[in-house]
Amino acid sequence: AWTDWMVQLDDDWKDFNAQIEEEKKAWIEEKEGDWVILLKHLQNKWLHFNPNLDAEYQTDMLAKSETWDERQWKMWISTEGKQLLEMDLKKWFTNNEMIYCKWTMDEWNEWKNEKIKEWVTSEWKESEDQYWSKYDDATIQTLTVAERNQWFKWKERIYREGIEWKNWIAIKESKFVNANWNSWSEWKNEKRLEFNDWIEAFVEKWIRQKQWLIWTDERKNFANRQKAAPGGVAAAPGVFAPRPAFGAPSGFAPRPGFAAPSQPPRYSFAAASGYVAPSATSEAAPATSEAPASAEATTALSSETTTPVNPEETAASPETTTVNPEATPVNPEAPVAEPEKKEEEPAAEPLLAIEPAQTEPAALEAAPST
Repeated sequence: AWTDWMVQLDDDWKDFNAQIEEEKKAWIEEKEGDWVILLKHLQNKWLHFNPNLDAEYQTDMLAKSETWDERQWKMWISTEGKQLLEMDLKKWFTNNEMIYCKWTMDEWNEWKNEKIKEWVTSEWKESEDQYWSKYDDATIQTLTVAERNQWFKWKERIYREGIEWKNWIAIKESKFVNANWNSWSEWKNEKRLEFNDWIEAFVEKWIRQKQWLIWTDERKNFANRQKAAPGGVAAAPGVFAPRPAFGAPSGFAPRPGFAAPSQPPRYSFAAASGYVAPSATSEAAPATSEAPASAEATTALSSETTTPVNPEETAASPETTTVNPEATPVNPEAPVAEPEKKEEEPAAEPLLAIEPAQTEPAALEAAPST
């Protein structure tokens, strides 16, 4: 029975692997759209002054750049500025890599646990394990010689099955993980080359348009708003508004992909019964890491109790304030002060577009030089 089941397991593995390959292709296609959004986000972010730049990147660029001349600005964007853009790209890759790896491993763990569960819960197997697991090395002395021989054969068989299962899982998991990593690495390397071309074009146009002049003007406007705002702190409108970080709902939010919301209990091999199901209150452990342990596992259910809210509330004071009828009446002819007119702020500078390398060139036209 075990040999036949392992043969069928190989066929099921091929079907599972083919399905995962199709889902990986769909996931990569989805990332293509996210890639376009990323380049647009970086372009808009680095064309304008960012008051939080020093805090975000742990640098002192804003403090140093107040008195920079044209040569210093060109040097900065060509060196440190490019490195900061590279940091943004690295964060994006790392975030998506974590999502991708978690999804693929969740799919694999769910599949292999379902398979071993099918085996250990088959009717004849469950009945046999329940019968023989009642005995141990001490209590088998009460059995006949023939029954003891059957018990030893049962123990030997489940141990052998456990070893075969662990070896099979280790081989398939290695192939599965390597194939997934190769697919992701190939796509990431392709985008890395594309980004290198894009950043060179971006820096060249940033210098040609003298974008530091826009930064300087926006920085002065931001400082003036801070002085005029109550408490000296102003929320920067328009292009100065806080920009969403990676992981925020702005096109960079992690997508769950195809990962299952939860995993079923994982079964493993044990010394007596051959398999043990973990309790519901503990985290499921991979079937490949269990060593022979016990005959059966029991499931512990836990319930949550909530403390009722005290319905008593403090009553409000019924006292009311009496209006003095002899109070001096308001003079209806008193002049009303006209509200002070606020000066309208000039409209925010339009975003300067930059044309990334082979990425929606029509939508990203260059703005006139300043």
